[in-house]
Parts: sequence; structure tokens; C-alpha cells
Amino acid sequence: MKVSRRSVDILYYLTVLTALAILSVSLAELKVIGWTQALSSLWVVTVLGVSFLLHHLLWRSTETEKFGAAYAAKKQELENAEKLQTQTRVDLHTHHTNVLTRMKMWRYWPRESGEMIYAIPEGVRPLLTTEPANLKKDKTHLKEFSPVWKLYSEGPETCKALREAEESASLLIASRLQALNTNSLLMAKQEPDGSFKRLTKELVQELDAEIRSNRRQALVLKLEQKPVNKSAPTNQTGGSTGDGGDSNQLAQLLNAIKQSEEVRALIQNRLNAWDKVEANKNAFLKALATDVIDPAENGNWEGFERGECDDCKALKERLKLPNSHDFQSKQ
Repeated sequence: MKVSRRSVDILYYLTVLTALAILSVSLAELKVIGWTQALSSLWVVTVLGVSFLLHHLLWRSTETEKFGAAYAAKKQELENAEKLQTQTRVDLHTHHTNVLTRMKMWRYWPRESGEMIYAIPEGVRPLLTTEPANLKKDKTHLKEFSPVWKLYSEGPETCKALREAEESASLLIASRLQALNTNSLLMAKQEPDGSFKRLTKELVQELDAEIRSNRRQALVLKLEQKPVNKSAPTNQTGGSTGDGGDSNQLAQLLNAIKQSEEVRALIQNRLNAWDKVEANKNAFLKALATDVIDPAENGNWEGFERGECDDCKALKERLKLPNSHDFQSKQ
């Protein structure tokens, strides 16, 4: 049974007064003092003791009231902090949900420079793209998913490799064209509208299309278990014009360039580099779905909770405040 401090004080003073009363009576019986003196002493001690007891109880009551008020105020403050923390957890989850919603709208295409994540606004043509809202902050959360972020970081390197492969193929074809001296090529070199560069680009595109077609044909034949028949040299000219023998001569020279093993090897490298760009794109979007979006939709928010963008940093600071449970554990 719990005994209040006030009850202990009253019992203590009653014990002291009783002891003084017994002492006075004992002295009177032993004739050390007279009964009159004993009674007078007992009366004085009783009055003083009661007065002191009342004063002490009044002081104790005042202090208890002050302490109770301070205790109640502190408890209320911490209860308010706990309510704020509860609301903060709700706000933080809402923030993570909003990040997830925006990520589900992301599109991705690797680039050597510039932002690779984009969005297609609702109700507009697919060719019109914009940078998603809050992208910089949302990518702070994306960094917590290491495999996905690694794919995102590799995007510029794959595009750089593609650019270098394209430049190598174009330079080689251009050098081969520069060595030809047909009338049609001489005219193309002198035209101000870039006909020579256009011819180089067309040759690269024709070879790229031919190799892609050969790859598809080889895949079909492999599936059908038939021997692969390599395509015969093509006589397409890449768009240059000419008359009579000069035109035929140009077509033969261009075809010789296209059948060059060195040229075809560089075009193959370009095609492989392009495949890596597309592979990076597809791998990133797949990882984004399987490693980021799907777990969160199934209730696993661990990755989002590890991240700390500017929007959620202040919310997480609120969660560090003490609450009423901490206060009660110290009582």
C-alpha cells in the first residue's frame, strides 16, 4: 500500500508530541518537576508542535502543488510531442508515397550528358517530354537502391561508347570516299549543302540496316535449324546520282566500301554499342519496377526510409524529439 508523504509527516509529529508528553509526565511522577510545571510544559510543547506541524503541512502542500503543476505541464508538453511524432510518421509515409507515385511515371533513355530520366505529360504527344517534378530530390531516394543506381550511372558511358563507335565508322567511310575520284563524288564534295557528309551517313545507315537484317535472318535460320546463307553484296548507292558509266562506277566503288571487312567490323561495333544502350535502358526500367516500385507497393518501404532528401530531412528530425513514453519511464 502506498503511503502519502503528508501522512508520514503527520505521524512523525504526533510521535514527537507523544514522546514529549510522556517525558513530562514521567518527570512529574519522579518529582523532578511539579505537576503544574509538567502540565505547563506539556501545553507549551503541544501548542508549538501543532503550530510547527500546521506550518510544515502548509509549506508541503504549496510545494506539492507547484511540483504537480510543473509535472502536469511537462507531461502535457511531451504528450503533444508524441502527437506531433505520430502525425510526422503519417506525413513521412505520405511523402514516400508521393515519391513512389512520381517514380511510376518515369521514362528513361541513356544520354552522354544531361538528364536521362524524363516524363511524358498526360494528354500531350509522346514526343513532348519534360523533366519530372521534384526529380533531384527523388533521385536521392533512388540512390539507396544500389543496383538500380548503378544502371543509371552507367547510362552516359554506354552512350559515349556508341558515339565513339559511330565516329570511328564514319571517319573510315569518309576516308574511303575521299580516295575516290568519280565525277559524282567530286561534285558531292564541292556542294555546300553537305552532300558528302550525307552520303557518308547514308552508307553507315545502310550497313547498319543490312547487318541487323542479317542478324535477324541468322536467328530465324538457327531456330529453324537451317544453314545460314550470308547476304550477297548489295548494289544500293546511298543516294548519289549520276549518268551512264560514272554512275555504275560509283555504285561499284560504294559497294566495295560496304563489303570491306574493316568497315563492316566498325559498323558491327557501332551496332553492338547501340545494343548496349538499349540494354541499359531496358535493364534500368525493369530494375526500377522490380527493386523499387513493387516492394513498396507490397509494404516494404525500407529503401525509401533510408533515403533522406530535403523534404523528409525535417520530418525525420521531429521523430528524434522525446515523447511521453520516455518521460514516464524516468518517473
